[in-house]
Amino acid sequence: MIRQVTEEEVKQALQSIDDNKAPGCDGYNAFFYKKAWDIIGKKVTQAVLEFFDNPKMCKQINCTTITLVPKEILPEVIDSCQTVFVPGRVITDNIIMSHELIKGYGRKNTSPRCMLKIDMQKAYDSVEWVYVEQVMRQLGIPGKYIT
Repeated sequence: MIRQVTEEEVKQALQSIDDNKAPGCDGYNAFFYKKAWDIIGKKVTQAVLEFFDNPKMCKQINCTTITLVPKEILPEVIDSCQTVFVPGRVITDNIIMSHELIKGYGRKNTSPRCMLKIDMQKAYDSVEWVYVEQVMRQLGIPGKYIT
């Protein structure tokens, strides 16, 4: 995780993204970046490598986009696992799915696993950041990424 990222890895990461996925706050999808790579590739690579050297994300990248979506199309665009935004779906629908996910946690010969339950109602305000930091340290995540 702390090994230096190479320019080739940045390009490979972009190439691995589906063309219509990962639109940024600028509205451009991966297809745009792939087609314009000869023009913008050097600058994009420089920004990514700079982030890994100094993990402070610039404000233009670390932004949120709010989109208003008509209620009648929500069931079509929101995954069935998401229960909060669609009428008729309730949080208890996910109990069986979460049970299945943690079923094998106690078995021998399985990889180490972790599950966090976060109340998404006021996620940022209610998260105990000290606890999240402790969990990340226990998982062996390097300090520069925790910061």
